[in-house]
Amino acid sequence: LFGADVCEELPSWEQTALQLCFHMVFTDTTFYWAHRTLHTKWFYARIHKQHHEFKTLDPICAEYDHPVEDLINVLSTAGGPILLDSHPCVLMVHVSLRLMQSIDAHSGY
Repeated sequence: LFGADVCEELPSWEQTALQLCFHMVFTDTTFYWAHRTLHTKWFYARIHKQHHEFKTLDPICAEYDHPVEDLINVLSTAGGPILLDSHPCVLMVHVSLRLMQSIDAHSGY
């Protein structure tokens, strides 16, 4: 992943699909536990409260957070691709899907 050449040969469709499935499970699992931890009294008051300052659901709320929470979210999203040393294009697809999922979750519908 780091230092990888985007021009290198793309992985097969099967390998890409398997990696994306792994990335989604990894992200969902780590995000769930991190988010649950952020809702504990100590972490909520110091870090996560900023994310809940909006009184209405809006897609921009998805990315409004404390820098520590942002780092946790980045590690949660990039962790799977880093572990599997995924091709940069697979990483871009995964990040795009993750952003769409987050925006949808904060859209109010």
